[in-house]
Amino acid sequence: MSVDFRVPDYLGKIRSLCLDIQAFVEGMPLEDFLSDKRSENAVAMSLIAMGEIATVLSNKYPEFIEQHKHIPWRYMRGMRNVIAHGYFELDFVVVYETAITSVPELLTQIEALILETQNKR
Repeated sequence: MSVDFRVPDYLGKIRSLCLDIQAFVEGMPLEDFLSDKRSENAVAMSLIAMGEIATVLSNKYPEFIEQHKHIPWRYMRGMRNVIAHGYFELDFVVVYETAITSVPELLTQIEALILETQNKR
């Protein structure tokens, strides 16, 4: 199966957002993150953007999503919804933990998927 020309662009943007998030929290302990509104908002907005991209991919390319179930598409969409619709109740500890633990793993998965899709173009 060939990959639609837009899919690599979306994957590249997710990769870029992962790298941004990692840069935002690099060397930053939780306590510092929780006292830095700029970092909190930067990470939250990046996670929202990531979830938006996952939604677009899910809606436009469901076969691609189905073929790559190991990527946490649903989790990205869910996190986006939690942040966008529950911002006043948002637990920034969860946002930080996502940035520290889930984003590096996602970055590895997305980079592998980018290589895979480049080979199918």
